[in-house]
Formats: sequence, structure tokens, C-alpha cells
Amino acid sequence: MRALRSRHLLPPFLLFVSIAFRSAVAGDQPHPLEGVYHFHNGYQSETLELRNGHFRYWFWTDAGARGGHLPLEGTYSVNGSTLILNRDDILLGNQRIFHTLKGMDALWRPEAFELWLSKGTINTYGVIVRLPHPPDDLSNLCLPMPPEVCDALRNK
Repeated sequence: MRALRSRHLLPPFLLFVSIAFRSAVAGDQPHPLEGVYHFHNGYQSETLELRNGHFRYWFWTDAGARGGHLPLEGTYSVNGSTLILNRDDILLGNQRIFHTLKGMDALWRPEAFELWLSKGTINTYGVIVRLPHPPDDLSNLCLPMPPEVCDALRNK
């Protein structure tokens, strides 16, 4: 009787294993870069959401420069540690470099990353940090910065 139950359970088990394996191999898993990255200091705000190969991008500065109709949307690609937003109309450039900052996931503008590597100085206008608990309304350009993000951005 036990062998009979095992024989009937084997096909559903094999189906489950093959679907799980195929999903992992086929790339159905989210890319490790995915999430919401943000920076706001009162003078500038930048928010980037990466999800399923697509991005949404908000930018504001007190100097009045805006990215037009917000959010800007499009697809992205990754080449090594470089994220490429597949649009040419992003004011701060369409490339970011993924590199941790004091244990937090961050996306750096290339010139800010070069400054970090060469002098150990953080250009806070050149780095956005993944929010551990992003809010539902990403269009709020004054999203609060979590204390751990503020601490990471201090030049110490």
C-alpha cells in the first residue's frame, strides 16, 4: 500500500521540481539590482525603481531642472556592475555603477564612483541608495531618508 501511494506522488513531485528548476534557469528570478533607490537632501531628489527589466525614474532639483513628464520610464540592461537605463534624456546620465556603500546597496554616477575610489569621498549628489522598505507612493519627491541611509552617506 505504501509503494502504491509513493508511485502516485512521484509524478506531481517531478513536475514541481522541473518547474522550479526551469524557472531558476530561465531567469524568472528578479535581478539582484532590483528595488527602489533614492536620495533626497532638500536641494535634490532622485528616485529610481528597477523591476522586471523596466525602470521608473523621478528627479527634482531646486535649480528647476526636471526630467519633463515624470516618471521617465523605460527598460534597463546590465553590463557587469554597470546599469544602463535605455533612454538618452535622463539629466544626470543613463549609467550607474552598482557598488555597496558601507554595507548598503547603492547606485553611483560614474564620476562619483571614481571620486569614492580615488579619494574615499562621497559625493552625495552622485549616489542613490536602495531603500530597505520603499513606500507605496514613489512619486513623492520628498521621500524620507531612513536613518541608516543618512548615516551611510556621511563622509566618516
